[in-house]
Amino acid sequence: MSNIIKREDNAKVALQEGESTRYIQQMLVAKSFSSNANVNDPASLRGCFYDYLDFCAHNDLRLTLRQVCSAMGINMNQLKAWKTGRSRSKDPRYRELAEEITEMMADYRELLMLNGKVNPVVGIWWQKAYDGMTEEPPREAESITALGEQRSAAEIAEKYANLPE
Repeated sequence: MSNIIKREDNAKVALQEGESTRYIQQMLVAKSFSSNANVNDPASLRGCFYDYLDFCAHNDLRLTLRQVCSAMGINMNQLKAWKTGRSRSKDPRYRELAEEITEMMADYRELLMLNGKVNPVVGIWWQKAYDGMTEEPPREAESITALGEQRSAAEIAEKYANLPE
């Protein structure tokens, strides 16, 4: 038996039997990893992160940044604050850890897109929201002077050499 969830746009999203259970169990397992985490020890947090990655790999579970943070006993705001240096700025290990985690999660999301497991529109949104991607075209600096084209003294002399007196 499948449960039908209606979205605001009335589209139906079917959950297969057992899917909700699997998702909830994954959330609970992620939270259980935090019991081994010591927020005051970046090495402990890194260990929880890699233990959770290993668990997901062995159980064929998709990763989410929120659950990765939960496995370390923190939230996404704390991870972002570490990455930007707004929190724990005196210890560079926190920034390094936050950068490592966000880079790995960006790689993971990109692989999902490349392998057709995530709609590219959603993937691009993820990259913008979490990975800092922008759609700005590259800018080329062009030197323009108020005086126009730069010429040497010899070029100027040659141009005006044949003027009538």
